[in-house]
Amino acid sequence: MRIVNLISVVILNWNCKEFLEGCVDSVLAQDYPAVELLVMDNASTDDSITWLRETYPDITIVENSTNLGFAQAHNRAIDLTSGDYYVPLNPDVILEHDFLSHMVEAAELDPAVGSVSGKVLFMPEEGAKQNLIYTTGHLLTKNRKPSNRGYKQADVGQYDKVDYVFGANGACPLYKRAMLHTIKIDGDYFDSRFFLYGDDYDMGWRSQLMGWKCLYTPYAVAHHSGKGSGGLLQPRIQYQYARNRYIEILKNDIFEHLILDLPYILVYELMWQGYTLMTDPRRLLVNLAAYVGFIAKLPATLQSRREIHRRRHVAKSYMRAFFVGMTLR
Repeated sequence: MRIVNLISVVILNWNCKEFLEGCVDSVLAQDYPAVELLVMDNASTDDSITWLRETYPDITIVENSTNLGFAQAHNRAIDLTSGDYYVPLNPDVILEHDFLSHMVEAAELDPAVGSVSGKVLFMPEEGAKQNLIYTTGHLLTKNRKPSNRGYKQADVGQYDKVDYVFGANGACPLYKRAMLHTIKIDGDYFDSRFFLYGDDYDMGWRSQLMGWKCLYTPYAVAHHSGKGSGGLLQPRIQYQYARNRYIEILKNDIFEHLILDLPYILVYELMWQGYTLMTDPRRLLVNLAAYVGFIAKLPATLQSRREIHRRRHVAKSYMRAFFVGMTLR
């Protein structure tokens, strides 16, 4: 008899009541036979937890006393769950009924696969184009901007092939628990210095360095609103995005590759800061604060870097093959 491995699905909630019903129902409707569902709440101030308890009395809910952000909350949830696979799930995501089955099927194709990305489409909106891609996996770009393969392209079958990618977007990836334990650094699965943004990209980079692969499957389809975190227009989120990007580069990048791509990086930085100055000068102050925040984390980041590269299992040429040209969005 075939053994069915348990999947731990953890929905991380922070004031997202409007999305929860669709998300929870899509998990409960999965055709995969062994799913452990947990809702982790980051000190929500709406009535989402009261509503959840009344609507889904059998669901396990863990309430954090403060907002831990994405990384720390999922670090806690990983230790509270027991599945062979771990799926962090944004509350503004709805899974097709066979999503988890196809994700596990992909994960079992190769023992070296530590993470899986499905095909994630934007949630259709009235009057908007249908079947727009949110992600088919992360790209590693020469200007070091975290990017999603196929982002905002119409889905016309161009990503309908199972293929290896750089990493999986954090909206609804699947991670093997074995991988999570082997890439753990300083007691963290996700880097707890990252409150929001960059944590998934950082994990994908680190796992590649340590010999784990990420596989994309077009058969696992999900729909993502992309509005759950509020977007980069919020100063606190923009700060996290900018600071964390610099931290993950310093932690994971290979110095020879940084030197080779320095023109791409500098051009992108000038374009980004120039655009910010022209469109909203106040946001430029947030970016400058991110530089300061990055510098403050230098000692700890360098310590993590030494440990990551001490445990690197792949050749520099292997990592270099992931790089694509400059992306601006």
